[in-house]
Amino acid sequence: MKYYFPQDKVLTKDIITKFKERDRAENARKIKLYDYYKGKHSILQRAYEDASKPNNKVVNPYANYITTMMTGYFIGEPVEYTSEDEQALEALKEVFEYNDEPSVNKEIAKWQSICGEGYDIIYIDKDGNTRFKALPAIGMIPIYNDDIDEDLLYVIRYWTAYDIETDQNLDFIEVYSRMDITKYQEDLSGLRMLEQKFHVFGQVPVTPYYNNAECQGDFELVISEIDAYDSFESDSVNEADYFADSYLALSGMEGTSSEDVA
Repeated sequence: MKYYFPQDKVLTKDIITKFKERDRAENARKIKLYDYYKGKHSILQRAYEDASKPNNKVVNPYANYITTMMTGYFIGEPVEYTSEDEQALEALKEVFEYNDEPSVNKEIAKWQSICGEGYDIIYIDKDGNTRFKALPAIGMIPIYNDDIDEDLLYVIRYWTAYDIETDQNLDFIEVYSRMDITKYQEDLSGLRMLEQKFHVFGQVPVTPYYNNAECQGDFELVISEIDAYDSFESDSVNEADYFADSYLALSGMEGTSSEDVA
């Protein structure tokens, strides 16, 4: 999902927090789609009040299958690059080989297929090499200028990390702009800046890639059908269990309770 903000205004801490709050529902959508890709479907949460009833939970991995097929069709063959400037092309190929560019492209395409959008980040490593890698689409907020050109102004990335020493979850936010990268820690008092680093790229070092104009994933529109098929398959197995357990005879056990039978 795209967000918009006037270029002449300052992205303050309060506005960053408001963007994150506004993104809450959108991020929940992405998490659900990623769960379905991993096989964590709604059927797994089904529960009955009567614990003695059969409650099979069959997961049909169609979401994973759709993404695997679409990604393979789209980017199964590595992208080829040509240029009249052979020297520049050779330098570019060295960077691509160092970063395993085909694998990065596949990862971006996978996230596009799942969530409708994918991201990569470019940076300079400690050895001075140009690096790039794919980022998960979850917790990403791309912010564009609110004019017809829709220039990318910022990308906000937020995540939660577990601190094993303190046994606490810590919330972090990074803001990527055309000039710098600012990292914050979020707590009840608001955002506390941890560090600010300037970069040399002259543009936002995180690039969004959209699956389509609506930013929809490849299996998003058939989630209800997947749920229905999961339910149908699960209930079919339940019926088989009901039939197998349909007769139980107890003789000389007049004191037996329903709990004993269960």
